[in-house]
Amino acid sequence: KYAGTYLYGIDVDPDLRKAARMNMVMNNDGHGNIFSFNSLEFGIPRFVSPEQSSFSKTTGGGHGQFDYVFTNPPFGAKIPVEDPDLLRAFDLGHLWKKSGDTWAKGEVQKKVPPEILFIEACWKFLKPGFGVMAIVLPNGILGNPGEQMEFVRSWMLRHMEILASVDLPAEAFLPQVSVQASCVLLR
Repeated sequence: KYAGTYLYGIDVDPDLRKAARMNMVMNNDGHGNIFSFNSLEFGIPRFVSPEQSSFSKTTGGGHGQFDYVFTNPPFGAKIPVEDPDLLRAFDLGHLWKKSGDTWAKGEVQKKVPPEILFIEACWKFLKPGFGVMAIVLPNGILGNPGEQMEFVRSWMLRHMEILASVDLPAEAFLPQVSVQASCVLLR
């Protein structure tokens, strides 16, 4: 009853949605609130799907509705987000220039790794002020030099409080990939 009322899942892959729902049925947990759509597209009119509409109705709107968000987003420069309409919907989809202590928003970037956009997408789902997010991020976001990475960190600090950053072992994602990542907890 608790899971059916309070827990929600989203995955872009409809086969993974089916597998998760089957797992829940096999464990006497009902069908659960598991939806299949691209969560980066949620709330952007051009991308609204029946599945997104159902999620929105079930959750009371989606954005700003969740106490907790747990995610391990897809990472990588090999799967960038390139759709200008999608990038335009995110602060982190734009180029930013630093002048003194302030940042000036520029044009939409040509492509952005999905893990960067997921930071903002998950933040949008959280209840303002006290929602908590646990997100797996490649360490490059947390420490790489460069103006755009500096802006991502600045954006995170301006919109959220960092509660913890837990370094994960390099073997955590083997055999698929070897990537140094951290689980970052933000409020």
